[in-house]
Amino acid sequence: MQFKLASAVALLAAVSPALASPLSAQLQELSASTAQVNEIFSDVTLVNFFQQMPKGFHNYQDVIKSKSKDIQNSPSMIIDEEQPAVCEDFVTFATITQDLMNTLIGKHGLLSQTPFTAPVAALLRTDEGVTDALVFNVKGLAPKCEEQIKAPADKLQDAYSKALKTYSD
Repeated sequence: MQFKLASAVALLAAVSPALASPLSAQLQELSASTAQVNEIFSDVTLVNFFQQMPKGFHNYQDVIKSKSKDIQNSPSMIIDEEQPAVCEDFVTFATITQDLMNTLIGKHGLLSQTPFTAPVAALLRTDEGVTDALVFNVKGLAPKCEEQIKAPADKLQDAYSKALKTYSD
């Protein structure tokens, strides 16, 4: 699983070699931390369940807190030249977050045998709300991104909906 994290970090570095704006930096940081959370949850098995799940929950909560803080600390504007990097960084963030949603959906069978489904559902609901605010923020600060990020944002919303449905049933 280390390869997945290394690949995600390398992808982030390749997509935006120079930090174009504070928002790009925030999106890159969120992508990297979300990839780490995905790796933790991907590694959950019956054998390591009680070691990995608390670690995954804690790291996932940290990602949600970081998103909230990033929204509060986002720049008031982004110049036109910085917007393409923001667009690319958002697409990467959306893809990595979809991977996390798919991992959580895939782990539902294992988690359904434990009392962890309700806490996962609560985290998902909170994360969805914060991510919606982040998407709105990106669209407002980088209007030139609207077309490029529409499909990834829609897919991300679908991924959250599927994950929430899985953990709410």
